[in-house]
Parts: sequence; C-alpha cells; structure tokens
Amino acid sequence: MFRPISLVTALICCSTIFAQNTVNNPYSFYGIGLYESNRNALQVALGGTGYALVDSAYNNPINPATIAYLSKGQPIFNIEITGRLSFFESDLSRGNTRLTYLRGIQFSIPFANRLGLGFGYRPAFSKGYRFVEPQLVDGDSLNRIYQGSGGVQQTYLSFVVAPVKTENTYFALGFEANFNFGDATDVRAIEFSAFSQNNAANLMNDRIRGFGFNASMALKHRISQNFSLSLGANYGLSSNWNVTHTDVINRYAGNYGVTHQFIETISDGGIMKGTISTPSLLGIGFGMDIHPQGFNLNSKKQSRVRIFGDLEMIGWSNHKRTINNVVDTSFTFQNTTSYRFGFEVTPHAITNDRSPGINYISKISYRAGLNLNQISLPTGNLNDFGITFGFGFPLPFDNSQSSINFGMRLGQIGSAGTTSIQERYIAYQVGIVLTPANWERWFRKIKYD
Repeated sequence: MFRPISLVTALICCSTIFAQNTVNNPYSFYGIGLYESNRNALQVALGGTGYALVDSAYNNPINPATIAYLSKGQPIFNIEITGRLSFFESDLSRGNTRLTYLRGIQFSIPFANRLGLGFGYRPAFSKGYRFVEPQLVDGDSLNRIYQGSGGVQQTYLSFVVAPVKTENTYFALGFEANFNFGDATDVRAIEFSAFSQNNAANLMNDRIRGFGFNASMALKHRISQNFSLSLGANYGLSSNWNVTHTDVINRYAGNYGVTHQFIETISDGGIMKGTISTPSLLGIGFGMDIHPQGFNLNSKKQSRVRIFGDLEMIGWSNHKRTINNVVDTSFTFQNTTSYRFGFEVTPHAITNDRSPGINYISKISYRAGLNLNQISLPTGNLNDFGITFGFGFPLPFDNSQSSINFGMRLGQIGSAGTTSIQERYIAYQVGIVLTPANWERWFRKIKYD
C-alpha cells in the first residue's frame, strides 16, 4: 500500500512546485532572495536542531549521513507543508502577510545493511516583495514601485555508507549533489498619476543554473543501558552557479503588477552572462537519548527524553555576483552564526505497543526549543530569535513507523525605525512521514520451499 500512496502524493506535489509562491517578505529585497532552511517539522519543533538527529523513524534533511541508520528495507517518504503569518512594523507604517506552501519532499532508501540513498526537492532561495512609495516631483504625483519575485529551487541526490553499524555503534559518511535552478526578478517602476501612458518599468532578471555539493557524518553510540550520545556534522561547499542576466526598460499603462500593459521597449541591455558564488555552510550538533527504564523491551514503560544542540555557521562573505566579469558591489554579505537548542519527551516510545494500560496519548512526542539565528543582509546582520514547540503523532497502522509531525515557531526579527523594519511572526510546519509496514520490507529476497 505504501508504494502507490507515495507515488501519487509525489506526482501531486511535483505538479505544484513551479506554481507556488514561497515568500512575501521585505527582507528578500536583496540578492537572489532569502535563504531557505530545509528542516522538517520535527526539527522545527526542536528549535531547528538536527545535525545529530539519528533516528530510524525519520528523515533528516540537514544530515544525509543518517539515512543508513534506517531499518534495512524500510524506506521513508516525507512531505512538508509550511506557513507563516508575519506582522511588519516601522516608524512609518504597519502591515501583515500570510503564506502557505510546499516546503519539500524527500525519499530515503536504506539498502544492503550499510548503504543508503536519498533524493527529493526543496526551495533554496526565495524572493517576494512589493513596496509602493508615493512622491511629489515638480508638482506631479507619482508612485515608485519596488517589486520582486521568484527564487531558486533545488533537487538533490544523497549517497551514504556506514562503515560501522552494530547494535551499540553507528558511524556513517554521507555525500550529496544538488542541482539548483530558478529565476529571480526585480522590478523598479515609476507611475505618474496624470500621465499614465508614460509609466516606465525596469525589469532585471537572473536565470540561475548550477550544482552544489555537501559532505556529512553521523555518529551514535550507546554508552550504557540508559544513555546514548550522537554527534553530527554537515559541510556545504561554496560553488559557482551560472547566471543569464537580462535588463529591460519598458513603457506601460496601468498599475504595475495589477492591471499593467506594456506599450513599448525603451531599452534592452541584451543577454549578459555571469556567475553567483554560493555561501559555504558548516553545521555541527550533539544529541543525547535518555531512557530512564533502560533499553529493556520487557519493561512495561519505555519513556524517552532527547536533548539536542546545534551550531551553524554560514560563510556569506563568499556569496558574490559577477556579470560580464564585473563584480556586483551591492551583492555583499556578512558571515552568520546561529545557535539552537531543543528537547523531546515521549512517555512511551514503542509506538506499536498495544499492551493493556498503554494508551495513544502516552505515545505522542512532546517537543520544544529555542534558537538565535542571523539573517545576512548587505545593510548588516539581523538577529532572528524564536521559541518553538510541537508534537509527533504516530500512525502505527500495519506496525509501520509512519507519523504526522507539527512544529511551530514564534519569532522576532530586527527592530522598528525610520529606515528599518521589524517582523514578528508565527511560522508553522506540518510533516507527513510514510513508511511501509514491517511485513512489506523492500529489497527482500522471497524464498520458496
């Protein structure tokens, strides 16, 4: 049953990938847009941690080296939906936006006991904003419009090998190659109240294509019957993406982005070639699994407490844009450092247990966390502080490890001023995890008597 459900779901999701708008945020004004974190709903609830999350029941999109830890022959399909309600404020104005979109899909397949394969889709950068600035010039009323859309999507393929995979110790190395593609468009328009036929819009578009590569590791060791420790790391190399840039000025009538109609082309800079250098990324983390009753499956109660901590550094100073061998001086960013912490409590961690006295509520995982992230902008880094919480609801049909996970983040970015914008937001994410039943293992040889 798992295979047809996963296939149909993947086809439906892929049909919406290119149609969705993934951001409506003034901070995406710069560069090719805001950087998209690819964490799943479980990790969102845990404060955004996850480099050391080694679990046989979940995908880990930020550390591919964990794939081989999944039970042999039990692949995992994961789909993520996210949304955000934002409230913006400055000394001059206030506003709010809301958005819901597909966060990504992931398929992880463990095979041959020590090997794993993963592939999927996720957004990498997203651009979406619109400002209207009224002005009075020489007695004429006009509006200056600043608008942007588009972004970069990413498909990826991961391969994992686990040199050590025993009952007490797991050590694996992961390698990922990703292909990045998309378009980022910025528009600068001037609209006249009295001479609407003379409106002008400057359309600047970057068509982006390029590959990227990551290397990761994961280690989990059972130190005692009550305690295990895990460590994880992921390094994303800086790479160059090819850019095809166009710069066109058009005369139009109407309200740009609403009812506008182009009348003629005033200027066309032609097709220009260049590159965008992506930032490097280093993420490291630790995790602790605490089992108060030990790992004794004969115990009636199997509670579990997990604690995670992450440190992430992104080398935004490597992020440069060059068109026709000329470096874009406005495309300058600063390195960022983020700190994250999370914990999870599960009263009874054996989701398939149907023993008398064990109810469903005790199988739910309760999660919380906090983090301090940084957003890199040419004008300087902004602090993004948030608290998180969430739940994991097991779906133990046919003794599978399927689940629905919910994560929410309450956060604040920047401060309000005459030249700055503060954002307070509520972000949520829902993840659906599907695995085959225990009796439906893949890559299993069927023997006949």
